Amino acid sequence: MSTETTSGLHWFWRLSPAQASAALSCDLNGLGDPDAEQRLQRYGRNADSPSHAVGPLRAVLRRLLEPLSLILLVAGIISMATGDVIGGAIIVLILTLSIGLDTIQEGHAVKAAEVLRRSVALKAEVKRAGAYCEIDVDRVVPGDILRVRAGDIVPADALIIESKAFTAGEAALTGEPYPVTKQAGMPSDE
Repeated sequence: MSTETTSGLHWFWRLSPAQASAALSCDLNGLGDPDAEQRLQRYGRNADSPSHAVGPLRAVLRRLLEPLSLILLVAGIISMATGDVIGGAIIVLILTLSIGLDTIQEGHAVKAAEVLRRSVALKAEVKRAGAYCEIDVDRVVPGDILRVRAGDIVPADALIIESKAFTAGEAALTGEPYPVTKQAGMPSDE
């Protein structure tokens, strides 16, 4: 979602469902499709910023400018300049091969991660026009009512309206190893 904050929602977790609905100009029956589409246009997709591709030349330069690479390159050049041409050439050749292989492996890893990201397209259950339907996570907008079930990934920052035995694993965010109990009307820790 965009970094734009809706007025009055900077601290949305402190609001009651009625106050949050009023601030978002929606109600607890969910959004209509036209309203959801307008919000998607206004706030943008509920997704990370797309990663920018780094070209091979830039990737090689980044690795070459690392301290250890610079030390090895200087050592190789000094070795060659002081008469040990073979030793210096070996150092530079090994550095070149290392940087080349590292760059190739990173390129393959980035492509594999992108394929995996596309194959694991997450879905979210939202209430639209009074009924729950499944949509892509990146189409969740402010004001959507979400239904989260056991094992689901929570697709966006949200205010809990109703829950039954709801715990959330927050290890990726806070390092807390055990699931944390969540319930409606329970303010988050600051």
